[in-house]
Amino acid sequence: MLRIDNGHIKTKNFNSETLEDTIDSKIDEAFSQLDPSVQINKFRGKRLAIIGDSISTYSGTMPSGYATYYPTGDVTSVDKLWWYIVCTNLSMNYTNTSWSGSTVTGTPVGNSAIAGCSNQRVTDAGRNGTPDIIIFYISCNDWYFNRGIGTWKTSDSIDKDVTSNVTTLREAYALMLYKF
Repeated sequence: MLRIDNGHIKTKNFNSETLEDTIDSKIDEAFSQLDPSVQINKFRGKRLAIIGDSISTYSGTMPSGYATYYPTGDVTSVDKLWWYIVCTNLSMNYTNTSWSGSTVTGTPVGNSAIAGCSNQRVTDAGRNGTPDIIIFYISCNDWYFNRGIGTWKTSDSIDKDVTSNVTTLREAYALMLYKF
């Protein structure tokens, strides 16, 4: 039986809160062994591109016409968003190409950047120069809209010139990653 408890998925054998705590403690342990000044200097001036959905949006940080979710609720300033905190603390530059309600799947051609696999989203991600680091924080809406995982395997070829609607998550992710 699946249930949601305080925003965490819980089943008989799985608890996302426990998994999150384990990951957090491993990250904290790894970073505690590093010299912070060396790590921060490594990222200073690098370009970070965020390819995301609503959780990464903030009005005024994305290209014109992109749908936003934030500011809303407790998030009333951009400095409360995860990627902005990372960029500020590591002295990085950012390009945000997040779109509220977007999916990885969709039409890869045309002027729309709604789909993560779209040519327009890739172009917009590089509008401030080629990104050094790209974070893909997208696909929750694919799950919500019941997009299939698909059967694409790493040994399959990628049709980089596909013009029709890409309907499976694996194919769309492969195409999106290939374009970068």
